[in-house]
Amino acid sequence: NNISHVPPAFAQALGYIAEELERAPANKVMTAEGLEKSLAKLDVKRRGDAAVTQYETEVRRRDGTVMPIEVTTRLIYRDGKVAGVRVAGRDITERRNYERALQESEEKYRGLFESAGDFAYSTDLEGNFTAASELLLRVTGYGRDELRTIDQILAPDQLGLARQMTAEKISGARLTTRYELEITTRDGRRIPLEIVSALVYRGGKPVGVQGIGRDMAERKR
Repeated sequence: NNISHVPPAFAQALGYIAEELERAPANKVMTAEGLEKSLAKLDVKRRGDAAVTQYETEVRRRDGTVMPIEVTTRLIYRDGKVAGVRVAGRDITERRNYERALQESEEKYRGLFESAGDFAYSTDLEGNFTAASELLLRVTGYGRDELRTIDQILAPDQLGLARQMTAEKISGARLTTRYELEITTRDGRRIPLEIVSALVYRGGKPVGVQGIGRDMAERKR
């Protein structure tokens, strides 16, 4: 459980120089929970259940503060035997802050959206859901842990339109977009929606999209 090599940039992010961490015990920078998770993932790879594991964990900076990271790990072999673990990671502090802010926003306005018959959602710029109201889950038939990307519910012929609307907001052509498209439910039904969406900014840069949608089936009938 000793660290054999640390990229200088990662060491600096933790408040160290690389030489201070090389050959140091892993718990010098890993939290107790993070180390426990790491060992559990190591067992998964040793059993052969997965060649690569990807998960979120936490490390501790020199000043004692905690930094959340997303890591991808794989085993290192020497002479056919496991000799160590290679880890690639990235700081996800901003993503955690963004998700927390979106969750707080959703909780604040959920009652309004639900009572108005509209649903609320938010995604990052890649189309990964970061929040979804109960009504959206109920309409589409997905559980909260199952609904992950916008591609899951957008009809294939509607993806281009959704991406175009996001591109227009990013380019500054529009501050908000209002348009109609169709989503597909888990059981294959198509539902026409009216969508109003706007960009979410952090530090002056767009990081995601927030929107509300309304079922247009009754109006179309």
